Amino acid sequence: MTVVAAVVVLVTFVLAATVASVCGAVVARSRARSAADLAALAGAAATVSDARAPCDVVAAVVDRGPGSLVGCEVEADGTVRVVTRVPAAPWGAATARAHAGLAG
Repeated sequence: MTVVAAVVVLVTFVLAATVASVCGAVVARSRARSAADLAALAGAAATVSDARAPCDVVAAVVDRGPGSLVGCEVEADGTVRVVTRVPAAPWGAATARAHAGLAG
């Protein structure tokens, strides 16, 4: 009976650790997406109203969160494309892409 109880406890701990790791990866992915979306919108708004370069605005927005800026590109039509990365231990990092531009 003691061996069975030990195995049940071990399996429970392994499952709990697996669920926690997967949840951490999902949260990191969500944070990376949110950071990319917000930064792209801020960069697109900066193409019209801000004196700073759009990618400088994007970098400032991303720096305020848990992630890092991987790339920023401003296209000729004013569309801003952003790539962000957020650490997701033990999985490495979650990366997200977003783009935003002026309507019309």
